Amino acid sequence: MKIYDISQEVFSCEVYPGDPVPKKTALKSMQEGEVYNLTAFSMCAHNGTHIDAPFHFIKDGKTV
Repeated sequence: MKIYDISQEVFSCEVYPGDPVPKKTALKSMQEGEVYNLTAFSMCAHNGTHIDAPFHFIKDGKTV
């Protein structure tokens, strides 16, 4: 099976005006004395590559 990587870099992609900018936050850090590393990511579902549907702009539009 051939696999195609169509992923896009999240933190450098364009963001639609008014949408939140993607963030990466270190919650726990072994370098800071914690016993493990923990990272949280926050971003709008429409950042980067996605499939849009009429539902995004039409109240009763079809979804994906």
